[in-house]
Amino acid sequence: MKKIVSLFAFSMACCNLYAQQWSGSTTTSNLLYRDGNVLIGATALMGTFGATDRIFQLQGPSGFITFRAPGKTSSFDIAYTPDFGKAGFFTSNMPMAFSTNLVERMRINTDGTVAIGTADAKGYMLAVNGSAVFTKAVVKLNAAWPDYVFNKDYALPSLQMVKAYIDENKRLPDMPSAEEIARTGQDLGEMNKKLLQKIEELTLYVISLKQENEQQQQQLNALQKQIAESRLPGKQ
Repeated sequence: MKKIVSLFAFSMACCNLYAQQWSGSTTTSNLLYRDGNVLIGATALMGTFGATDRIFQLQGPSGFITFRAPGKTSSFDIAYTPDFGKAGFFTSNMPMAFSTNLVERMRINTDGTVAIGTADAKGYMLAVNGSAVFTKAVVKLNAAWPDYVFNKDYALPSLQMVKAYIDENKRLPDMPSAEEIARTGQDLGEMNKKLLQKIEELTLYVISLKQENEQQQQQLNALQKQIAESRLPGKQ
């Protein structure tokens, strides 16, 4: 009986000693330090906090907090690595999701694609299911900008060819159909390039028509002059 009482007393003392590490007198002699906050590798808080704030702080050349379930290969890390010039959140073998009100709003997939308002980026680097506002957007194309329309060797289709194409396809040449836009969406950069190509072609048509009009006007002026001269006295 005495052995049981002694063992029980020893167990309680060990439990109390373990608890004292967190609720007893503070000590700054160890790297694990607490005074209502939890400090690892530090004995004083770095930064300014409120009197009622409770802080979990690691101090050292770098620091990692890793979350990993037993038997799982996926993990979530909070890392601070100033020697590598970065700090942030990292995942392994799983996407990183951001939620509000228990509803997922955005996720970064394992392939680096970002999906907002949806979980599936459809292979795009950024997919947004909803509206977006830009103060400025720049699209850089891999293809050539259509200034080639003004090259001397550019094969400008005749207006007769354009009319025949429109009559048959109900759209301008080289432009996507309504069905294609509905199916795949609109590539803003490519569409702007095609629209500019059509504007430049239209400019060439207008210039050509103006030249024809000027030639016809010159011919008309010459004809009117001949008629006027033929009516002078002695010219009949």
